[in-house]
Amino acid sequence: MSAGPYVIQERQLGHLDIYTYLYPQNAGLGKKYLDAAVKYIGMYTELFGPYPFDKFAAVENFFPTGYGYPSYTLMGGTVIRLPFIVDTSFPHEIAHCWWGNGVQVDYREGNWSEGLVTYLADYLLEEKKSPAAARDYRLRLLSDYSSLVKADRDFPLQKFMVESILLPVP
Repeated sequence: MSAGPYVIQERQLGHLDIYTYLYPQNAGLGKKYLDAAVKYIGMYTELFGPYPFDKFAAVENFFPTGYGYPSYTLMGGTVIRLPFIVDTSFPHEIAHCWWGNGVQVDYREGNWSEGLVTYLADYLLEEKKSPAAARDYRLRLLSDYSSLVKADRDFPLQKFMVESILLPVP
């Protein structure tokens, strides 16, 4: 459940209702997020087929989070104000409407949907800019990985689950 003193804005994409539920101090971002939702839902619909829910909403909360739920994303106020989020984390959460919420994950087999939506919202968007941007993105990821992930925290992708970010993997 999400509740707050929201300023609600709405847009249509065909028969799909798209909303923003933002706190008054961030209500000015509503148009930007509605425009981006139309853009990315349209793009992913072309790739995957019909959007799997009756509506989509970008909902603000007070935690610095970004979560994708069936038919909406819950993002923190400090997060939505970051200028790059609307074209990085936001499409990532939208892609979860198909992969992770529309087609659900059996976590006993690993969290494949997280890898897929990371590709769809990060690498693919860089690739659409240019092959060089995609290559630079991939090199940055590899560099970050080799710098940040120590041997005792490394594990095969098959064992990736949301809990693995916080807990050691046996």
